Amino acid sequence: MKFHWGHGIILSFILFICFIGYYAIRIQTSPEQEHSLVIKNYYADELKTEALLTALKNGIPWRDSIQFEQDSNSLLFYNLPKNQAVSLNGYRASDATIDFKKNYSNLVDTIKLDRKVLVDGKWKFILEWEVHSKKYRVEKEIHFN
Repeated sequence: MKFHWGHGIILSFILFICFIGYYAIRIQTSPEQEHSLVIKNYYADELKTEALLTALKNGIPWRDSIQFEQDSNSLLFYNLPKNQAVSLNGYRASDATIDFKKNYSNLVDTIKLDRKVLVDGKWKFILEWEVHSKKYRVEKEIHFN
């Protein structure tokens, strides 16, 4: 029997299937390749994410009422919830070393940050508080020049 193009196509299919089978078996049995798509504490992490989303949803009515002003010396957050302990997180995506978290207890309704601590650029401020075991979270992005 003479080798012709039909045999070549069938031989190439067989070699391709063998290659894919070998590769799949090698990947499945390789101890170096951890390919689990689920993290170890999946449900605990899901509950944390759900709590975060609930706090953001609870903070929606406050998002527009909490205002900020910036001048050359300071950044002022006002119209905060009165008589509540508030946590203020400053997050700078480009430099994690200048991120900060400050807790304020029983405020009137204002937070003043010194402008010297805040470098120019984009900042994300996260305000969090809790009233009667109901958590609130408001995020504001501010760009300093």
